[in-house]
Amino acid sequence: MERFHLPSFLKMHSEQQVSQSYVDILNLLANVVEGRDPYTAGHTWRVSQYARALASHLGWDQYRLVSIERAALFHDLGKIATEDRLLRKAGRLTQEEFDQIKLHPVEGRRLLQGIPLLQSAIGGIYAHHERYNGGGYPEGLRGEEIPAEGRLIAVADAFDALTSNRPYRRPETAEEALEFLETRKGILFDPEMVDAFLTAWEEGDLEKTVLHSEGHIPLLSCPVHGPTIAVNPKESPGNKVFCPVCKTRFVLIRIKGEWQAKMVQSREEE
Repeated sequence: MERFHLPSFLKMHSEQQVSQSYVDILNLLANVVEGRDPYTAGHTWRVSQYARALASHLGWDQYRLVSIERAALFHDLGKIATEDRLLRKAGRLTQEEFDQIKLHPVEGRRLLQGIPLLQSAIGGIYAHHERYNGGGYPEGLRGEEIPAEGRLIAVADAFDALTSNRPYRRPETAEEALEFLETRKGILFDPEMVDAFLTAWEEGDLEKTVLHSEGHIPLLSCPVHGPTIAVNPKESPGNKVFCPVCKTRFVLIRIKGEWQAKMVQSREEE
């Protein structure tokens, strides 16, 4: 593996500090990827929260919890090399177009190689589209040949994709998505991962992360991170919401029947 080397002008800083700077830059790039398709806004954040909660239920230690959260945050980073027309296409992809999409785990691994702080995340990023029966990509790995991190992110990623709005289909309900996972155990997904996900859901550790709104209320925009702020249908004007990425606070207002999020400037405005 290619070693991460510090540019000469950064040698006064520790390698750990520089690696963290790279993580921050990659986080920005991940947000840029999401911003190219408004229907996926908030996806990586939600998947990271699902993944960490699921790993916690599996008893993973703190090091692995941090690692899986990072892997989930950057699992689609490789789509930065995917054409906009493919990311935004409303209809079915051709085989040639799908073959291009399938390169994003490979590109994600390439982008992260050589950054010591993220080496433990690469396996999950590279393998999150592998399938338990060997029908996934990029290598067609089967069962426990797939890194545990990849098997875990596959479940979290699928649940969020199913329950998120898309231009070509309505979102599934949580119950429908959970049933999909249950019926694909041992086929698409690792049975242990699915069972842990179902348990975590039943115990309420995942439901709070479902940020997309019922009733197809659009996501509101954070000035920095784009459309990441979800509004529950039960909210009222004056209620406080926040961007799940940067934690900036907003107050809900309604203008001509449309929700808007006003940034909180001071305590007096709350």
